[in-house]
Amino acid sequence: MLNVKNLFFKYNQKSVLENISFSVDRSKLVYLIGDNGVGKTTLLRVLAGLLDYDKGKIFIDNKLVDDFAPFFYLGHSIYFHSKLRLNENIKYILNLFGYDYSLEHINNRLEYFGLFKSRNSYLSNLSQGQKRKSSLSLLHYFNEKKIWLLDEPFINLDSVSKENLEILIKKFLSDGGIVIMATHEQFPLEGKKIALKNSHV
Repeated sequence: MLNVKNLFFKYNQKSVLENISFSVDRSKLVYLIGDNGVGKTTLLRVLAGLLDYDKGKIFIDNKLVDDFAPFFYLGHSIYFHSKLRLNENIKYILNLFGYDYSLEHINNRLEYFGLFKSRNSYLSNLSQGQKRKSSLSLLHYFNEKKIWLLDEPFINLDSVSKENLEILIKKFLSDGGIVIMATHEQFPLEGKKIALKNSHV
């Protein structure tokens, strides 16, 4: 179970998150909803340990979080290197997390989102949809994480890719994982909705 208690975060002395509290059981999906600028992405980045919060506590299974290794954050920005090929980018990122997979293995996994033919392409030659699917293909490698933090994962996806992503999320949930997803309007799977308004839940 994830418990977030009385979380506060300021940026340039401005309150972005104020007294945020919620809990999520294992095998559950939560949607973070709200207008642009209310702090959905910021909350995901705080939970991932990418931003230091000012006050509050985060618990996983009743243990205070001081190591953010159980979380995997996937933002809506593409973090691939423009001078690397697609499969090389995947391999590079996985190496940063301590994984060592062959390019052959990575190429086979890329086919899940229909990217095998693009495996040797550079980022500049990929469409926005292909770039999005490229980052989502990383989810294959982080099933051991307890919590996925996904920022607008369905943006720029075709219908087949959306269905494939739903399958990955369902499998992760069935294995006891937790998914927290920021979204504006798409709710493809059953889940709890948490609305952020003016820095509050």
